Amino acid sequence: MQDTATGEAAGAPAGFALIDVTSGRARSRARSGGRVRRALVGVGLALSAAAATQQGAAAQSALLLDPLHPAWGTTAPDTFRVAFRTSEGDFVLEAVRDWAPQGVDRFYNLVRHGFYDDSRFYRVVEGFIAQFGLPGDPTVTPHWLERTIPDDPVVASNERGTVAFAFTDPGTRTTQVYVNLADNRRLDADGFAPFARVIEGMEVVDRLYAGYGESAGGGLRRGDQSRIWAEGNAHLDAEYPELSKLENARIVPRDPLLDASALREYVEDFRGRGQLPGIAVVVTDRNGPLFVETFGGAEVGGGAFTTSSAVYIGSTTKTMTALGVLQLAEAGKIDLDRPVLDYLPSLDFPPGEPAGALTTRHLLTHAGGLPRMAAFQRRVQQEGRLDRVRFFADPGDRVEYSSLNFLLLGQLIETVSGQAYGAYMAEHVFGPLGMAATTVDRDAAATEGLAQGHTYVFGWPVARSEPTYAERMIPTGYVLTTAEDLGRYLSALLAASQGAGTAAVSPGVASLMATPRTGDLGVSHGWGITRLGGERALYHAGMTPGFHALLAVMPDVDRAVAVVSTRNAGPFLDAPRALLDGVIEITMDREAPPYFPWERSIRLGILVLLVGDLIRPFRLAAQWRALGRPRAMAHTVPVIGRVLFDITLAVAIPLWIVLGLAKLPIQDFLEFYPDLGVALILFPLLALPSAVLRSVVSSEKWRQEVAAAAST
Repeated sequence: MQDTATGEAAGAPAGFALIDVTSGRARSRARSGGRVRRALVGVGLALSAAAATQQGAAAQSALLLDPLHPAWGTTAPDTFRVAFRTSEGDFVLEAVRDWAPQGVDRFYNLVRHGFYDDSRFYRVVEGFIAQFGLPGDPTVTPHWLERTIPDDPVVASNERGTVAFAFTDPGTRTTQVYVNLADNRRLDADGFAPFARVIEGMEVVDRLYAGYGESAGGGLRRGDQSRIWAEGNAHLDAEYPELSKLENARIVPRDPLLDASALREYVEDFRGRGQLPGIAVVVTDRNGPLFVETFGGAEVGGGAFTTSSAVYIGSTTKTMTALGVLQLAEAGKIDLDRPVLDYLPSLDFPPGEPAGALTTRHLLTHAGGLPRMAAFQRRVQQEGRLDRVRFFADPGDRVEYSSLNFLLLGQLIETVSGQAYGAYMAEHVFGPLGMAATTVDRDAAATEGLAQGHTYVFGWPVARSEPTYAERMIPTGYVLTTAEDLGRYLSALLAASQGAGTAAVSPGVASLMATPRTGDLGVSHGWGITRLGGERALYHAGMTPGFHALLAVMPDVDRAVAVVSTRNAGPFLDAPRALLDGVIEITMDREAPPYFPWERSIRLGILVLLVGDLIRPFRLAAQWRALGRPRAMAHTVPVIGRVLFDITLAVAIPLWIVLGLAKLPIQDFLEFYPDLGVALILFPLLALPSAVLRSVVSSEKWRQEVAAAAST
């Protein structure tokens, strides 16, 4: 490898950036029991802080030794800032992907995963450059020496304060970067493509110790880096003790202003147009909740729906179950790529199925080949029997969302930890995160105050009883929590994704959650990775009869949003999802898109069609009587043809909606969408008399017209 540049004949270094975080407060209404639990949780947090730090550091170290891990392949935002903390002070740089996409993506991932933390500015040439990028830990270095990136064309010039990757020859750039201390435009011709610029604290960069010049680590032409590769900080601190230290570098999310009054007005207006009886909205950053409020709604028994009312969060529970599994994996108790049967040998899949190839990672990423509909089998839910579950693909070949994956993960947590699912989650997830009101015990939730759930009946929300479910289904979708606790959960995920781990969520776990199975977007470990509001986001939606929840975590802008509705919605064009999109736009200091109530319009349209189908037989019967009550047997062929056509159409469309779009058994479809379920049953039933009468009437009219024509 070669050094950066030869300027007067020297090389090149790099940089990072910073941000402000909006402060806010959460509204809190804790009952006396909740206060006691929260106090105990606080003690637990204090006792576990040191262990959390060590756990997060271990996960990060493992990632640094594996440059082929998918976590290193994340595409960077179009622009982002990085804050550098150094022994001379702090400075901030802003990276621009359009300048050098290959370099920006590499730099973004190196910063995200702490590659530059606790290293040295080993090559500072006064009036030229300040270079860094070799890790302080020499065990990391050999894994990265040959991990080169494709060269970017030079778009921006090497002006003072810009940042580029070091090394002169094509195809040699890996991790070392430099900051231009002066205008070095001559480096443009050598292919050094700036990808960022210092936007704050350039005076700090100018103070970086330059007394050793090229000798400490100038590259192959002007100094020798081999001892840095072999010994890291130990060599530099012993031989060059005055070198400036790079303590850490952190991506600083953009800080859009949160207009609480605008958000409040938008949600209240949306609640009416979207026919949502009660709504909880949570907006957080890494430091805690910025906005936690409820709108409308009530508790079972008539109390007010508040931020401390318990709600079902449906399949967003899976993100918490995934967290529990990843904790155990980080602790070395689960190998994500080891067969699940090694941990759960009693799983009774049918003979000949590829169960032996099924791993924990497959379950976490819905890539196990287990069909969606299998999770709705009563024998699976009630008895845990898998003897009729057939794989639709070999594990790892295809992705299909199935709650059966997380039913098995719940069993895995219990088997490996030796605790019941609820006990493990309370001790290792809910407790350490301060989620004192979060529980799997519906009786405890009802005692504290459970929100009243609603179902949708042809455009009107109707209160309904609590959902019923088997206990083994809890890890898939039946955790109860509050708006306040969701704020704590999302804040912890944001903090961990930016390197500030806790006892429950380490940076390594957060990185896995944010890493898609393949590519930059798609299913990850417990989440889906998509784009919301133009930002890369961890996303999950969940629904139980009566409730609808959506979670979105956007680390690049230090924002997370939760929306919970006390009415389940869907199966398509649902109002809660539109509300989430609008809330995200407002949190980004943008205008929310106008909302048209498609969900209600579709329901009302179906009601109109259903009423029409109820009336149609009577209208056709009147025409039949007016024609002299002709017998159907006289029109056998047209009657049979019309009946077959109408019945086929009336049955095929409902089956396509239930099995193709909603992917639910009819009994579960009726549970979630009773109005649509009833309509889909009535349409085929009403089609039979209408088809018979319509064909008899049409055929008789034709016969009479022919007879009349013949008589004339």
